[in-house]
Amino acid sequence: MIPEPDPVRAEWEAEKGRLRHHPVRMVGVVLTVISLFALGMAVYSAYLFREYTRCQAAYNENLNERTRIITEVGAAEREAERRRSDALDATLLDPAIRTPAAERTPAETARIQELYAEYVVAAEALQSERVASDAARITNPVPPPPSQVCDA
Repeated sequence: MIPEPDPVRAEWEAEKGRLRHHPVRMVGVVLTVISLFALGMAVYSAYLFREYTRCQAAYNENLNERTRIITEVGAAEREAERRRSDALDATLLDPAIRTPAAERTPAETARIQELYAEYVVAAEALQSERVASDAARITNPVPPPPSQVCDA
């Protein structure tokens, strides 16, 4: 004789089978959620990195432009300084300058006056180059560091 199946026991066995598969499904769901979260964080991180890189590039462009401007005015100022120095040397090293004023010939006096006039022109040019250089430094200040400009 075949024993009659117990409906309570059969239901209990079915529930036991479902419980065995339930943790496996939960692990799959949890891993999927974690993977999606990691993917979202990677996309957000890439976006932030891209924006920071753009800010750094803009900062470097501005700094390069400032450096170019300051270099150009500095070179012009140094050239004017050289011209003034050469004019001063030419004036002070001319042999006629060592001759007492009462003993100078009219040609020597004229040469000294010409050399001095060249020095004055060179000194005025240097002064205007220094003004331009100072103005360039004021209008192109050193920018704050990227750590303050780019939201890191």
